[in-house]
Amino acid sequence: MKKIVGYNVSLRARTEDWKKALDLAFNKEFPQGVKGSNLKLISYNGAGQHL
Repeated sequence: MKKIVGYNVSLRARTEDWKKALDLAFNKEFPQGVKGSNLKLISYNGAGQHL
């Protein structure tokens, strides 16, 4: 099952923008850490990108 757990809306895709989204997701969903959780990271850059 896929679900969105963190996001950040910005006009650019800068490192700090990605870090904000990852920090939000990790802290919310994995407060004890992600080791052994089978976590997969996927980014989406708009309708032109195929998942």
